[in-house]
Amino acid sequence: MLSPDRVTDELVEVRYRLYSDPAVQASLRSVFESAFAGVGPPRKQIEEDELASVAAPTLVLWTDHNPGSGPEVGQRIAAAIPGAQFALVEDAAHWPQWEHPEAHDRLVLDFLAGRTSPAPNSATPAPEELPA
Repeated sequence: MLSPDRVTDELVEVRYRLYSDPAVQASLRSVFESAFAGVGPPRKQIEEDELASVAAPTLVLWTDHNPGSGPEVGQRIAAAIPGAQFALVEDAAHWPQWEHPEAHDRLVLDFLAGRTSPAPNSATPAPEELPA
């Protein structure tokens, strides 16, 4: 969360219940073991040619305070996927669905319904406009 005061009791309870579930623990263990224990070739990112082969309608939903990388990375991903849309949730970090649920839900529902979101920053810039 961008701001710790956004962590609600409900969020803590939901996360506690999830992480207490043995099936969730097993699934997370599998994900972390394969991602961090050297299973398979190490990969930091998906190559652009792989992104170019994505045929499904795609929404790249990003935040302005993503803990891993800035909005320009989300914009690059969206630009590499044919027809993808980019949407930015401002004033949020890793959990925009909790930090700004109304904005998050509007963007996702508009995308799923085939509507273009009226939100600012939702347009994907042309590839030549992206930083190298």
